[in-house]
Amino acid sequence: MLESLFAALASKMAVGGIAVAMAATAGLAGTGNLPDRAQTAVSNALDNVG
Repeated sequence: MLESLFAALASKMAVGGIAVAMAATAGLAGTGNLPDRAQTAVSNALDNVG
């Protein structure tokens, strides 16, 4: 029981961390503050989304 609680908590923390990282990267990309290579990669990826 306790093991499944920790597994659920760990997975929620991982998803939250990924969401924060994606939001930070998107914010930096939106303002053009990423390094050139990363900016190009994010721009190309978002071209396929929209």
